[in-house]
Amino acid sequence: MSGDPKVGTEAYKTQTEMLYARIGKIAVLGEHLNHAMFSCCRQILEVTGLPQVYAQTALIGQNLENMRRTWESLMKVYYAGDKDAIAMIDHMSNRIDNVTQRRNNTVHRLWFIGWGNEETDSYEVATSMKGVRNIGKNGQGGVKYTSKDTSDFEQIIEEMEKATAVTTRFIACIAMQAFDQSGVTGRPSKNMHYDATGQLVASPPQPQKD
Repeated sequence: MSGDPKVGTEAYKTQTEMLYARIGKIAVLGEHLNHAMFSCCRQILEVTGLPQVYAQTALIGQNLENMRRTWESLMKVYYAGDKDAIAMIDHMSNRIDNVTQRRNNTVHRLWFIGWGNEETDSYEVATSMKGVRNIGKNGQGGVKYTSKDTSDFEQIIEEMEKATAVTTRFIACIAMQAFDQSGVTGRPSKNMHYDATGQLVASPPQPQKD
């Protein structure tokens, strides 16, 4: 006869609910990022003369990938000639593309949360599987499966929050540029900077010390 489970009922409930909550948070933060890009695009269309109702109608209903493509295209038109801004747009488009793929690969999977036995030490990490058609240049037909665990959930959450913050900062830049005919205060390079790891941050660069 087997002994008592290593993980008690309360610990099991807490650990599994935390994983479900993190998957939910990743799904919700994806919509926050989508909305930030949507708002940025709407702001561009509005300040260039398109009434809000038309801007919203033209942009609404896009998923993260399509919204990213629209965002990048409109941003590059708006900041044409500003090399620093274009570089920042490329940087963020690549980051958003990466975190979108990670988000999709998390949300659209078959997760085995809370699966184990009396020998299981913890349910804080779960596994999953995802099947896709094995096609393409190196495809062999049929289905291929990939596995993934929950160990990178916090990284995905953090990156989505940062990407949303930077995208929202761009909205402020567009608004400032619309009201400042010189175009100086609204330049992204005046309102954002790269940190020590080379990641764009949603805060102004620090003044240079003498």
